Amino acid sequence: MALAWVRNVWVRRAGVAAAGVAVLMGAALLLDRLFPPPLDRLADLSVTVTDRKGQPLRVFTNAAGAWRLPATVDDVSPLFVELLLAYDCPLYTSDAAGE
Repeated sequence: MALAWVRNVWVRRAGVAAAGVAVLMGAALLLDRLFPPPLDRLADLSVTVTDRKGQPLRVFTNAAGAWRLPATVDDVSPLFVELLLAYDCPLYTSDAAGE
C-alpha cells in the first residue's frame, strides 16, 4: 500500500512538471508571435563598390554606422567558425549534437 502511494506521488509530480514545461513552451511561443525579434535590421547591409572583377574598391557603413558585409561560411576562415561555435555553445561541437 505504501509503495502505491509513493508511485502515485511521483506520477503526480511528473505530470505537474510536464504541464509546467508545456506552459512555459507555450508562453515562449506566444511571446515570440506577439513580440517578434527585429529581423529587418539584418537586411541593412553596407554598400560595397566593386571593380569589374568583383573586388571591393570601397565599402560604406550602413545607416547604423556599422560595416555589415554579406558573407557565407565559405568566405570565413574554418578556424574562426570552429572557435565561434566552441565559444557560443559547446553542444554544437560535441558528439551529442549528432556529428
